[in-house]
Amino acid sequence: MARKSEYTSSPHGRPAVFRVHPARRFEGKFPFDEQPKEIGCFSLDADRFFYDDKSQLKWLHMPENVNNVNFNLRDGYKVFRKRDDSVKYYIDELLRWILVNRKKFLLPGQDEVSDGAFPPNLHTDFVCWRGLLTKLLCTPYENKDGWLIAVTKFNAKPDGQPDTCVPVNNYEAFCLVVRRRLKEHSLVFAGKTDCYDAKEKCYVEFKTSREIYQPNQDRNLKRFKLIKWWAQSFLPAVPKVICGFRDDDGVVRRLKTYRTLDMPNIAKHIPNPWDPAVCMNFCDQFLTFVKQVVLKDDPKIVYMFKWYPRQDITWTEHPQDSKFTFLPSWFTNPDQQGNSGIKLETTQQA
Repeated sequence: MARKSEYTSSPHGRPAVFRVHPARRFEGKFPFDEQPKEIGCFSLDADRFFYDDKSQLKWLHMPENVNNVNFNLRDGYKVFRKRDDSVKYYIDELLRWILVNRKKFLLPGQDEVSDGAFPPNLHTDFVCWRGLLTKLLCTPYENKDGWLIAVTKFNAKPDGQPDTCVPVNNYEAFCLVVRRRLKEHSLVFAGKTDCYDAKEKCYVEFKTSREIYQPNQDRNLKRFKLIKWWAQSFLPAVPKVICGFRDDDGVVRRLKTYRTLDMPNIAKHIPNPWDPAVCMNFCDQFLTFVKQVVLKDDPKIVYMFKWYPRQDITWTEHPQDSKFTFLPSWFTNPDQQGNSGIKLETTQQA
């Protein structure tokens, strides 16, 4: 249960702000947290078409000598197809996956969904992208970038050699869908996953970082990067991250594998290290705060939570059909599911 001092009450009975600092207020035992369970996946092709399958899953192929590689990160840059960052995708792809996999949200013994009707209850407290949860876990130690979160309430075969000449783009994606419980909060989230290691039978994340030449560079990696790598990988239980260390010419010269569960221990010897229990306790208590604020069950009403480093988290309520509304009608209204951009029989976006 959150300490009373973490909230400031407002006249309407709901907490007005959530206090973030000092981070030590969230110290304590690691909160009860069930092992995450992969409940599905989906793929997005180069045109952002949705597929309820593993067609975009990549397989890990490690070089023989990880300490002597030559991967030029600038290769293919001229033909790189970059996603338009001005286009807001919100959580539409995850919502499409939910529509296709409605039966996975039924409780044991509950009648099956009939006639394409949407289940009246997802039996889940929070549905989001993994990136949002990653930001929350890192917030107690973040001192540079703030965030703005919108909340609404509503009832392949691992054979052969990899083709490294294919033009890179960040439209394509293979995404895991994971169910996880953090104390009293049930979560379903999706996150892009880089590849699958057939030997260890696990998913893997890729990262790059500048080669370490000085002690301060080593400290910065452990303080600022490892916490984000840990948060991103710990949430869906991805057990390892492979980092390519690049020189100043953008060429990766060596690879190093970091085990997700080892990252807090690697970072604990730096001055004022980050604490994974603080990250998880903060996330747990913030989600409790959200539940206390978001009371109106109306997908057209949106609550905006705003935070800047060294400040408290504040919130505002926005009326129906404001510019912040993000749940599409094809998801909230069963009569409009035909406009969802997917065919439930083939799971391909029209």
